[in-house]
Amino acid sequence: SLYFDTPTLDDYYDKAGGFLRRKKIRVRIYAPYLINAILNPHTEIWLEKKEKYEMLVSKKRVCLTREDYDHLLYGSRLDLVQRYPLFLPLLTHGMRPTVMVRYLREPFVSSHQSNLRITFDSSIEAGKTHDLRFPPPMTFVAKNMVIMEVKFAHSLPFWFHRILQEFNLSRISFSKYTESMETLSSYHPIPR
Repeated sequence: SLYFDTPTLDDYYDKAGGFLRRKKIRVRIYAPYLINAILNPHTEIWLEKKEKYEMLVSKKRVCLTREDYDHLLYGSRLDLVQRYPLFLPLLTHGMRPTVMVRYLREPFVSSHQSNLRITFDSSIEAGKTHDLRFPPPMTFVAKNMVIMEVKFAHSLPFWFHRILQEFNLSRISFSKYTESMETLSSYHPIPR
């Protein structure tokens, strides 16, 4: 994923500050853990906007052509934003790429409940770059941790509540973008 933020890192500070309403805009590829995956012409490139209000999460995305991707990074974004107005902040807030985050994901989808999805993310790494085609030296984020995300549409199934209780699991907030920015800030301090 290549995360975008404003020149004053508004999205980072909204999350770090614990604001209830926040957003993230990113370019993402879902491909094997390869450095040159984006160079493969069959790799889909997604532009995503993830919005969060308290515990409610909404994610909207569009598949970009290679030309759209180049315009997003190096050209005029006007045509892209006219076609997909939900990405207007890219223009109005002068958003630019801030950090690349990559990780291994193991997804599990319930065969009985189509709205339940559990993912395990590991080997999270981050680096400063402006283009997924030019991966930077990467730094491990949350080393030796595995992040479990539970995604559901309406309510968490009863059987999963039992698992949480049995293993004394509790919900904690974890943002790959925020953690990546803070990990890299030891090299490029973020003003506070």
